[in-house]
This record gives sequence, C-alpha cells and structure tokens, in this order.
Amino acid sequence: ERARELEAQLQQAHSLAQREGEAAERLVGTLLEQVKEARKQAQTAAEREREAAERERAAAGCAGELEAAAQREREAVERERAAAERAAELEARLRQVEAKVLLLEDRARVKSLRLRNHACYFCTHFLVMCSQSQLQVVFMTWRTWVTEERAAQTVVDAERELEERVPKNMLSLGRFKVCVNKSSTPKSPVTAE
Repeated sequence: ERARELEAQLQQAHSLAQREGEAAERLVGTLLEQVKEARKQAQTAAEREREAAERERAAAGCAGELEAAAQREREAVERERAAAERAAELEARLRQVEAKVLLLEDRARVKSLRLRNHACYFCTHFLVMCSQSQLQVVFMTWRTWVTEERAAQTVVDAERELEERVPKNMLSLGRFKVCVNKSSTPKSPVTAE
C-alpha cells in the first residue's frame, strides 16, 4: 500500500512536472515571440530614425540651397543697381559731352561767321583799293587758273573714260595712249593708237 501511494504520488509529480514543463515551453515560446516582436519594433524604430535623419539632412540641404539662391538673387539685384548707377553716370557724361560738342559747334559757327566777315571785308577793301589795271591782272590770273583747272579735269575725265572703255590687260601692254592738247580744249581728247 505504501508503495502504491508512493507510485501514485510519483505519477502525480510526473504529471505535474510534465504540465509545468509544457507550461514552461509555452512560456519560453511566448517569450521568444515577444523577443522577435521587440526586435522587429526596434528595427522599425531604427529605420524610422534613419529616415527622419535623412529628411532632416534633405531639409537642411534645401534650406542651404534656398539661402544660396537668395544670396545669388541679392547679388544680382546689387549688380543691377550698380549697372543702373553706371548707366546713369555714363548718360550724365554723355549729356556733358553733347553740351560741349554743341558749345564747340556754336563757337566754330561764330568763328566761321567772323572769318567770312573778315574775308568779305578784305575782298571789298581790296577791290576798292585796287586800280583798273590791277583788277585786270587779277581777272586774267583767275581766268588762267580756271582754264588750267578745267584742262586738268578734262585730262582726268579722259583717262577715266579710257580706263572704263578699254580692258585693263590692254592698257598694261601699252597699246592705247591718251593724247590731250592742254593749250586748248579738244573735242575728242581720247585717241587710240
């Protein structure tokens, strides 16, 4: 009887140990699941922290870019203001130069009028003071000068006409010659030989 009692107690203890072992296994499995879930949550939190750090860095970079763009815009405004001031200075200088040019033109016009008046006065005085013979000499001299100028112009016109009518290669060979009578105005100053 004592042995049966001990055997019954042993079976009860074995059953209790088995149930406790199963409970311990279930508890260990639950703890393992909780550990896995905690690890997943930790990884998710770390990823979120990294993403937040990336967003912060990107925001800082955007802020830096915005600040640089604002700085460039301020510099462009300063350059435009300086260019406008420079343009105003150049315009003022241009107006001063234009005023000086107008003043010089006025002075030159006045000087020209004075010289013209002096020339008219000199010519009038010369004509009044000259005698008839002296005036005849002056007139003959002037007519001779005009005749020589006309003859020289006739020679120039004849040479130009010859150059236009005759090919240049024939002129270079010396096959044509200009003959002009300078003593009198010829009717046909160009003669081909």
